[in-house]
Amino acid sequence: MKLQVSLPEKFKIAREWRRQGCPGALSVVKARPDLRARAVREVVAGLKLKSKDRHRKIKEEVRKTVIVLHAGTVIAMDGATIKKGEDVIVYRDRKMISTHSENCNGPAKAQSTLGVLEKLKSGNRLPLVLCTDNGSPFCAISVETFLKENHVVHLKSLPHVPQHNGSGESAVKDLKHVMRAGYTALETCVKLNENRLRPKLNFKTSQEVENESLKIYTIDERIKFFTAARSAIDSAVSGTQSAYGKRKAERKAIHDTMENFSLITIITGRHPA
Repeated sequence: MKLQVSLPEKFKIAREWRRQGCPGALSVVKARPDLRARAVREVVAGLKLKSKDRHRKIKEEVRKTVIVLHAGTVIAMDGATIKKGEDVIVYRDRKMISTHSENCNGPAKAQSTLGVLEKLKSGNRLPLVLCTDNGSPFCAISVETFLKENHVVHLKSLPHVPQHNGSGESAVKDLKHVMRAGYTALETCVKLNENRLRPKLNFKTSQEVENESLKIYTIDERIKFFTAARSAIDSAVSGTQSAYGKRKAERKAIHDTMENFSLITIITGRHPA
């Protein structure tokens, strides 16, 4: 049976709860022995539920969903440990949801990332934008030099925000899930790309979509986009002091440039069903 709590008692509990910075009920009970412990627990539980719901609504209002419009434009890349001492570089085209992996022959290093980028380049598959986290295999000077020389914009996650590279994280999750059945990384990619029907792709395989819609950018298109993105980044970070602020401004500048070039659509708020 639910305990009846008077309005004045609720106010007292709520005031103490907020005074302490919204802790657990026990902290309020200890601070206010004059209040009923059960009443404190029930009121604090309700306050926490309302606070959680309020924050959820705020997050939905400011949430941004980036929809890539062309295959071959954006690749998300991440590293995965498939067994002790053996890593793979996993990468996924953001439009096609195709998953690929390359064995690092040991722990992932900058050289492993360069090997994947060279392979993409030789296959005429280098994207306009590479999305990664802040791991050393992806942010080494040698990798940044390669990207600059080949006019690829590097979109890095904010520190401690893995959701910014969610597509790469998802690719790793898919790879590891299928590999549990005993398949190699290469066999797994074949299953994911050539066998799995994707609801988001109208129940086609990612390989079928790649064959239909892969866009190969010319060197002039690359230079034009890269130059515009670098100019927007330089302007955005000018006057910003903190490293976090600069990275945040850099991400926004890249997204704005991609939108200006009609490469992506950004939806703010809840994604329409």
